[in-house]
Amino acid sequence: MEGFLRKGDMKTVQISDKENTVLKDVLESTVSDLRAEIAHTDSPFFKDQLREKKETLLHILKELEE
Repeated sequence: MEGFLRKGDMKTVQISDKENTVLKDVLESTVSDLRAEIAHTDSPFFKDQLREKKETLLHILKELEE
């Protein structure tokens, strides 16, 4: 796939400034939705899965801002 380089378990993708902005907006919206879903979830197992997903997305957001 063009634009992706494989380094062990890490991937690098090159995106434009506009794509970076759109991706950050989508991730921020998804994190917000996950917060609400976590708050309304009764299953501890599912809640943990959602928290892990949220933390992963927050890490990606942090990387995009650097």
